Amino acid sequence: EGAIKPLITLLKDQDPIVQAKAADVLGMFRDENATAALIDRLKDQDSLVKISAIDALAQIGDKKTKALISKSLSPSGSKINPALDCILAFLAI
Repeated sequence: EGAIKPLITLLKDQDPIVQAKAADVLGMFRDENATAALIDRLKDQDSLVKISAIDALAQIGDKKTKALISKSLSPSGSKINPALDCILAFLAI
């Protein structure tokens, strides 16, 4: 748990790569305490950050996030949309 708070702080870093990596690691920890901060990243303009947050939420397995993940995805034709089916299948929703 000691590593979770610093990683959550890194989700707000200026560098999108740092944000994405922090989300990746938070997903590996599967700590539900990171869910709210990861949900905030679903609104990020950077697609790498958004995809990393979606993946982390899927790894955490909080099924309440399905609607939020769906809303966060851009209209069809986006780079992010192809990941939706895979992520929702992973969540078994």
